[in-house]
Amino acid sequence: PTARKIADVRDKYDIKSSKGSYNSELFGYTDGKCPHRRSPNIYATNVNNSVKMIFTSHDPRFVQGIGLKCKDCNGSQWQSYEKTYVDTLSKRKQNELHAVVSGKRVGVDMGLIMDMRLGATVSPRDYISVEPQLLRELGSSKSQISMAR
Repeated sequence: PTARKIADVRDKYDIKSSKGSYNSELFGYTDGKCPHRRSPNIYATNVNNSVKMIFTSHDPRFVQGIGLKCKDCNGSQWQSYEKTYVDTLSKRKQNELHAVVSGKRVGVDMGLIMDMRLGATVSPRDYISVEPQLLRELGSSKSQISMAR
């Protein structure tokens, strides 16, 4: 994915395609509430410098969001794709992200979560072979963004 300006991401969800790479999702809604005080007085501070990888049952997804800050809190900040914030958005917008992202960890697609709730499991052999590949691809995506600046 290419580096973006805050206006490219703020208040929208979009999927960007690039030939030869995975799609990049933009998730920058600002109409939710502060996850700490539930205040609607929030604003965008910056575009995330890196993309967040989301594990799926197939190819990984990559999402880029924006940093948000509350005018009523004393310096609390979070990302537009973090679960505590996404939970304050409308169901339609929550479903657009269709993943759970918590803090600095990689995200998990809701399809995987539903499979696990229904009792599906992944064999350790599959996990061991997929995880290093996904982490290499994440590193490659991050370096491409750094070079694009």
